[in-house]
Amino acid sequence: MKAIKTSVLPATDHRPTRIKAWANGVKPLIVSEGLLVCMLLKCDVDISDKAVHRRAATRLADRCNITAKGGWEGPLIGGSLGDGEWVWVFL
Repeated sequence: MKAIKTSVLPATDHRPTRIKAWANGVKPLIVSEGLLVCMLLKCDVDISDKAVHRRAATRLADRCNITAKGGWEGPLIGGSLGDGEWVWVFL
């Protein structure tokens, strides 16, 4: 079983707050937190921290076509590590 890890990259003088999603053997995805929130608002769903991190993990899996390769399929389950990072697995 593989896992996806997500974490917050804080805002800098030149970049907004971003979410980084990565997994072993997969190029990391870094996306603006604001963009993820806008996507969730269009879907009329919860915009909690968990929802934003889940969306980033889903985008990473979709971008890499991971689910189609048979590596990850099923429901996406996640949990917080308590330090602002989240871990996600497909069951």
